[in-house]
Amino acid sequence: MIVDRLSADPEDPDALFALAAYLGAEHQSKEAIGLLNDLEKIAPDYPGLWLLKARIYEEAGEKRLASICRERGYAST
Repeated sequence: MIVDRLSADPEDPDALFALAAYLGAEHQSKEAIGLLNDLEKIAPDYPGLWLLKARIYEEAGEKRLASICRERGYAST
């Protein structure tokens, strides 16, 4: 499970991303963004990081932050 992986290694980038995606889908944007911020510190070029962050910000009504993340995501592809 994801939680087990994070317990074993709190900096596991795959587990951080997966949990953030799950929390974002569950409309827990604050928690999801927190995990993505942690992931950004560990692996700023992690595939999908910026576009997931943009989607979660967009759904939370943070249009400006979503735009910034989307631009960064497109620039890194």
